[in-house]
Amino acid sequence: AILFAILRLNPPSTSPAPRGRASSLNVEGPDDSFDPEDPNADPYEYATGGEKYNWQFPPVLCPCARRVGNMSVICECTSRATGEPAICCVAGPYWPFMVCCTFPTILTVSIVVGVTSLPHASHGVKVCYWLLTAFTLGGLLRVGLSDPGLFRRVRRKPDDEGRGVQDQYIWSQQGQSWRPPTALYSRDCNVIINHFDHTCPWTGTAIGSGNMPAFECFTKSLCVLAVFDICLVMYGAVISGGAGVYHP
Repeated sequence: AILFAILRLNPPSTSPAPRGRASSLNVEGPDDSFDPEDPNADPYEYATGGEKYNWQFPPVLCPCARRVGNMSVICECTSRATGEPAICCVAGPYWPFMVCCTFPTILTVSIVVGVTSLPHASHGVKVCYWLLTAFTLGGLLRVGLSDPGLFRRVRRKPDDEGRGVQDQYIWSQQGQSWRPPTALYSRDCNVIINHFDHTCPWTGTAIGSGNMPAFECFTKSLCVLAVFDICLVMYGAVISGGAGVYHP
């Protein structure tokens, strides 16, 4: 009920937008309304789409969150490597699903297995199980709150000299920016993302170069945890004489 109530506060825009994993509305160059020499342009702005692609939702997650497309920037910092502003914590457009569905599901299954099938296990197995559960939940939060690789707007086309045809910059009409072929526009997030792979509602955000290693680590740990759960349940059923639940 909480999930549906939150999602009702976050309706997707009814404005027409390209569908699919990532849009490819690319033309030869910007139209006349785009000014590459705009003196008021922020040199660190991200390549977001127009307001018509934004979801009209209140800042439920954090009142002080800054909006980048459909992403909610919770915390910003300064990069030690470049000295430029960087994003430390950002929530994706589907954060209610991660908070109200994915996280509680993993935690609830672990608690049920821990109460019914884990008491008869050795202390070492118990410690490993709860550490794995904590590691998996921590991995989920890291994926959902990490910068997926938000791409900064490039207002002027870089020099393509020395670049192959496959490496030349392309104009993205949705993101209003020049982008390399490896950076794609995400309709759900309404921003261009480096090495964009897909938008995962289970983690609440897009998966790109910034959080792909964390995403792979999370999915692998989740698979190991699922196998662990199955083994514990089967072992508990055997110990309890086929009842399926261990009675200490």
